[in-house]
Parts: sequence; C-alpha cells; structure tokens
Amino acid sequence: MTITDQIEINPKVMMGKPVIRNTRITVELILRKISEGASEADFWPLIQQN
Repeated sequence: MTITDQIEINPKVMMGKPVIRNTRITVELILRKISEGASEADFWPLIQQN
C-alpha cells in the first residue's frame, strides 16, 4: 500500500483538499495535529467514526 492508496483529492470533497480516502479528514488537519503533539493513537477514533 502506498501513500496514494490512502490519500485522495476530489473537487467534490472538502473543496478539493487532500483527504484520507473515504473520510473527510484532511491531510492538513493531521499535519497540524501532529505539530501540536498528537500521536497516531489520537487519530484512530476520528477515522473509525467515518
């Protein structure tokens, strides 16, 4: 599995921002949260809700 298998860009989803495939979680949000000190475990509840 490559990064392109996990990230999609669709003009109809989140105004074309890159998102985690099949979610509305933007790559921008993930990078921002990591820079604020979030861990990988902090993201699982978000991904599983979608």
